[in-house]
Amino acid sequence: MSVFKRRTKLQPALRCTQCFGLGWCYDKEYDGTSLECCGKFCPGCGGQKLEGTDNVIFLDIDGVLNSTRYWEVHKPLPMKKEGALDPEAVRIMNEIIDQTGASVILSSSWRSAGYKSVDEMLSRRGSRFRISGQTPSSADLAPRWREIEEWLIYNPFSRFVVLDDDPDAYSPSMVYADTGILASTNYIDGLTKDHIPMIAEWLAGGKK
Repeated sequence: MSVFKRRTKLQPALRCTQCFGLGWCYDKEYDGTSLECCGKFCPGCGGQKLEGTDNVIFLDIDGVLNSTRYWEVHKPLPMKKEGALDPEAVRIMNEIIDQTGASVILSSSWRSAGYKSVDEMLSRRGSRFRISGQTPSSADLAPRWREIEEWLIYNPFSRFVVLDDDPDAYSPSMVYADTGILASTNYIDGLTKDHIPMIAEWLAGGKK
């Protein structure tokens, strides 16, 4: 039987976010008849499910943690490699997470290498935060906001921020749009300190 089940606002999802797309978190005695999560570690990956109170930041990389400004100084950048990550932008991201305590979900095309690989690269560039998972990738889910929407449908969260230089990463028509905002960067400058107050205020319960 299929173990996929969409949630509603009255039914928080408890599916493991570490092995998104592989099924629900369940223990070794799972008999295939229940869609309930045991609340334990997911046996598929050892990861823990996110708590329903988490705020989430969907993180893009290109145009956020790197930029044309950074490229001009350090060109040529090794794309989708550690050297393409701007340490100053990573420090700003550290400050955002320090202030908000948000969970970070990778929504960038960099997730083709796996979010754990990107997490390790970020760590070597000075990150103090961890990437908790990634959005699903499918041609059927284009544009990017549909991939993010799919994650939101299946996972628990309180509020979310889409941190991206692509306006197609967020849509007012997406499910749960009222609980999220787009923190838009531009590819010239990437993530700057100017983004910190908006993100922190929204995740603290501010209004649009």
